[in-house]
Amino acid sequence: MKIIRVVISDEQRHCIPDSKVLEWYQHILDSDLPFLKTVYVANSVQLNQLRVGVKLGEISPFIVYFNGLKLTCNDRGVMSEYPKGFFDQMVDQLNILYKGK
Repeated sequence: MKIIRVVISDEQRHCIPDSKVLEWYQHILDSDLPFLKTVYVANSVQLNQLRVGVKLGEISPFIVYFNGLKLTCNDRGVMSEYPKGFFDQMVDQLNILYKGK
């Protein structure tokens, strides 16, 4: 099981296109190091892939800091909370599409 340190990033260079997230994730798993010092996450698909990896037992549950809050991903891949602005763009978009403004 891989142990990772997750860092939320707003830098374009850390953003992986949705179509490449599985490749990005596989690279994390294929790393020879038992401890990968830092994994940068810049979009919700990346975050959710890490959560899936936790649920599958491929990576250890992790902690991430966001706007001074300590958020945890438990062994089921569930985040402790989703504060406003924490990868909630899709939820906001879907709410507009389904409910209107």
